[in-house]
Amino acid sequence: MNKLMMGVVAAGLTGEDVKDVAHRLVKANRAYVPDPGNKEIYERNYKVFKNLYKSNAANFKQLNS
Repeated sequence: MNKLMMGVVAAGLTGEDVKDVAHRLVKANRAYVPDPGNKEIYERNYKVFKNLYKSNAANFKQLNS
């Protein structure tokens, strides 16, 4: 369980309460709609991201501890 979820559980928030809190904390002022014409670019970049994430997993763990 991640730290956010532990905090939600500790605060006693459930169901719609969590959704309400999220809407109050995160203000979305626009939506991103991917361009289907860029699918190949998105796929390529996602593969790179996954490799970066895997190779940096230990660093991310250290940053989040």
